[in-house]
Amino acid sequence: MILSCLPLLVLFFSTAGSNSSYIAGASNSYNSLVVSALTTTDLSESTKQLIDIEKYHKASVMDDFVVLQRIASSYLEMSKRFISNGMDDIAEKILESTVDYFRRGEVAFERRQQEATVDVIAKAIEVNTNGDYPQESFKQSRPNILRQWGDALSLLTLESEARIVFQKGVEEGFWKNWMCRSSDVEGGPDRVTSPEDMYVFSDSYDIPFINITDLERAISDAISDGLKEEISSGLKSRGISSADGWVQLQNGLTKNSDDWHQLPLVVDGVLKTKHCLAMPKLCKLLTTFTRRAGSLSKVGQVKLSAMRGTVVNTHAGPTNNRLRMHCTISNPFDRKRSFMTVGTEKVHWEEEASCIVFDESCQHNVRIVHEDDEDTDTLRIILIWDLPNPFLWPFERFLDAVGGEIGDRHSLDSALREEYLRFHKVINAKKNATLS
Repeated sequence: MILSCLPLLVLFFSTAGSNSSYIAGASNSYNSLVVSALTTTDLSESTKQLIDIEKYHKASVMDDFVVLQRIASSYLEMSKRFISNGMDDIAEKILESTVDYFRRGEVAFERRQQEATVDVIAKAIEVNTNGDYPQESFKQSRPNILRQWGDALSLLTLESEARIVFQKGVEEGFWKNWMCRSSDVEGGPDRVTSPEDMYVFSDSYDIPFINITDLERAISDAISDGLKEEISSGLKSRGISSADGWVQLQNGLTKNSDDWHQLPLVVDGVLKTKHCLAMPKLCKLLTTFTRRAGSLSKVGQVKLSAMRGTVVNTHAGPTNNRLRMHCTISNPFDRKRSFMTVGTEKVHWEEEASCIVFDESCQHNVRIVHEDDEDTDTLRIILIWDLPNPFLWPFERFLDAVGGEIGDRHSLDSALREEYLRFHKVINAKKNATLS
């Protein structure tokens, strides 16, 4: 795993990339160099070019928030790889550079925002030389920049500074709550996740499209029918193997990438048939449980998550268009000391076949502790199921996310419509009760 990080080490500690002579050439304009770097599909090569551009065109880069933010984003992704490989010292150095680039990018961004007059804008274009620089077409979304900047600070354990950055998203109208920070901000800051601003949804919410009580019963029946043995036998005989579709997460959320693997079963409504060959009982459960025959949510994924005893760093999901459900298949860990915190709420994975639903766009972290501190092979297995967010969309859009056909939705989905309307009636009643 460490060998896979060597190219990143070379990139971070090198002073120039392979194109330094080309980038330093007087005949090449700053604008054309930046556009070339930003349109390079290979992230590592693009970052090398941007670093070289900064070396030879410092004055121009100082005013270019797009370049500064892009380098910061690349460094953040780089640091996550080192964190997942247990190389914390190197990751810390990279994160410090990440934060520095985000801060410099913010200064340049604010300066550009203040350039209100045509004369000042023209002067800024002149500084970049040789024509217009299509900065707007290459910039990252503002919510995404604030998320990344705050995440970098959080990974450095600078939590108070991270909160200040996240709070910017609230002040600028992207988020209602700094703890819930979607990248795509669909629905805007006025979307209310629940009348009580809850992060985890209690049993009083009968989420449309899926009846949690019925699902828990179906999972319990599947466990009785050998579901746990089906999953564990495959893991014991082959280990957690990428050849079987398991994905080793190197997202910087755990100190060891071997602590967390996931097996996608449904992605955007499409069943991964190959992955189901080794999990027939589980995939049968997925395809037969949903209210509508053959219908699986088009939003997000359904997947198995296998996690060893570990700590998952605080993070927030990228979108608010879904809720995330965790259903316990096997949890051999100390249940009192193992938990997930979502927003300000702490939840524990209870007995097998129990499910919880939470807003994944709100920050959350995980702590899993072995009852036997020397046990490193035990796995917690949960089923992760993404659901269309019923708080967010009108029924027609909600039905699209569930997977309905437009032509016959009214005749085939009257039951779902009734559930959806009943759900919002309960929500409105709770909201009115809270306001009164």
